[in-house]
Amino acid sequence: MEKSLTVGTGRSDEDVTAQNSSSQQPTLEPHFTSKELKEIVKSLPNNKAPGNDRIDFITIKQIFKACPSILRNFFNKCLQFQRFPTPLKEGIIVLFHKKGKETRNISSHIRITLLPTMGKLLEKLLLQRFNFTLEKNNKLHEQQYGFRQGKSVDLALHSLVSKLSEAKRKVLQTLFISIDIKGAFDNLQFSSIKNSIDNITAKSNITENLKDILSNRKVILQTQIGVTLWPQTKGCAQGSCSGPAFWNLVADNILKADWPPDVHLRAFADDFAFVISH
Repeated sequence: MEKSLTVGTGRSDEDVTAQNSSSQQPTLEPHFTSKELKEIVKSLPNNKAPGNDRIDFITIKQIFKACPSILRNFFNKCLQFQRFPTPLKEGIIVLFHKKGKETRNISSHIRITLLPTMGKLLEKLLLQRFNFTLEKNNKLHEQQYGFRQGKSVDLALHSLVSKLSEAKRKVLQTLFISIDIKGAFDNLQFSSIKNSIDNITAKSNITENLKDILSNRKVILQTQIGVTLWPQTKGCAQGSCSGPAFWNLVADNILKADWPPDVHLRAFADDFAFVISH
């Protein structure tokens, strides 16, 4: 898609928006509290494999029990500097073969990314604040039913059936279209995520930290020539805490598009359903 140019500047709208956004000073949200951290640590599962840091959740729980201030101070330093530590952005790629599929075909494997547990904890703290702000201020479209508290696939189906029943009752010509976006999470553009964060809420140390998650990401791969470190330039890791939230932000642009009045759209994660009646 071609960029539209701003008259008289020779710069694209995207460049101007980025400059305006970068010139704004972020709102400084308060430090993470022991209560926030405790709630998240308590919810951590014990059976998850660690990432490159080799620290599992059992160890994290023991550290928190012995001296919670160590973890809290570390995460608050990240919040203060609005940076997500680079070592916590490295994920180990593990492939699981799908039974009955051709082994040489890359699509025959499920790709899981093992991420550092400290990074997962920081993501959870950031997302808890971020999602609370979005829901409190009704920033996300009401017809997104995936990855949100109080929403479910059952509610999405109920809404669709109600709309179809209404069209039938009014004897309207109706078309139903279901779209499943293949590889949605793998192909999310980092620029789209960052722009969506900037557009949906005010700039803060929380949003800047979330955007920094997407900078200088790397994946560790086991290849025929040994272990290799590759840059990750797009996509959300399978197994990340931020992936679902980032997807909802980008998908929100689709839901909020200027659709004709007879087009009714529902979404559950990366599945979209259109009901068109007239």
